[in-house]
Amino acid sequence: MSTLSPSSAEEIQQQMRQVRRELNEEVQEIVEQARDLADWRHYVRRYPWICLGGAAALGYLLVPARVVVVRPTAPQPIQPPAPPPPTPSQPSWMGTVASSVANMATSALLQGGSALLRRHLENYLQSANMRREREEFQTSNRRS
Repeated sequence: MSTLSPSSAEEIQQQMRQVRRELNEEVQEIVEQARDLADWRHYVRRYPWICLGGAAALGYLLVPARVVVVRPTAPQPIQPPAPPPPTPSQPSWMGTVASSVANMATSALLQGGSALLRRHLENYLQSANMRREREEFQTSNRRS
């Protein structure tokens, strides 16, 4: 029959306190990193030129061209307005390039976030598994 000595029980309790502290720190780190991933200000601070270029390109693509208003003069008979001169349209590849860049950035962010989440989840599950095994070991030693 094997029993745990008081010193080994204290060591195990000390180790368990240490694991709890580390787990709490890791959870806080995950929360901070998730906040950074969701905060647009983080990206503006970290990548100001890329954000400026992206905002300019997005503004160029989203803002419509100015509307030309044709006003007839009073002494002349009313005639239908002449069609406005053709405005140079944006090349069709601009929209495709912008959507491709947006898709790549979104994909990279999602992959990075999921990899980070997976790594922390694996660490948490490993520590929980070790804790469960330790408890099973202790209960089996108590029964013996």
